[in-house]
Amino acid sequence: MFTLVVGARRSGKSTFAERLAACLEEEAHLPVTYVATARPDHPEMLERIRAHRARRPPAWETLEPDAWRPEALPAALESLAQERLVLLDEASLWVATCLDAWAETGPGAGVAEAAYRRLLARLVRALAGRRAPAVVVSGEAGAGIVPPDPGARRFVDWLGRLNQELAAEAGRVVWMVAGLPLAVKGELPECARAR
Repeated sequence: MFTLVVGARRSGKSTFAERLAACLEEEAHLPVTYVATARPDHPEMLERIRAHRARRPPAWETLEPDAWRPEALPAALESLAQERLVLLDEASLWVATCLDAWAETGPGAGVAEAAYRRLLARLVRALAGRRAPAVVVSGEAGAGIVPPDPGARRFVDWLGRLNQELAAEAGRVVWMVAGLPLAVKGELPECARAR
């Protein structure tokens, strides 16, 4: 069973996911692998990466798949030992990686869509097939107006598909609002409830 933690920017989803992973780590007595998807491509992102690294317990292993190759994340999840608890932060950045990679190589929209669907199915299978718990963080970008830019619309569409497919397979889905976790599927463990 895996948990999907979804919310808007600065909703507290990463902090909650880390708390949930620590809770599950203690309950299951399993080592944690933190799978990071951020690309260190500008100063703001470098600062976010630094802050996330500083928050992590030193015992957690960090895995940083090549954030410029869309297939790297599903491959990394497939290769992880089954007895490790996984915290994936964050899946929406992977969607941006997919869009960027295929925009640079220039395939038509149908080719990019088919490639994305194949990798998305692989990503979901890798998470759903894990024996140990996993926690997946993803952003929510579809609650606002329809973006006027075609690339932004495609990002919102692909992210929506990702979140729906993850939610369908997840045993637990948590919606983050103003730092508060709301269970929309399954139950929150007592140790991960809002303080």
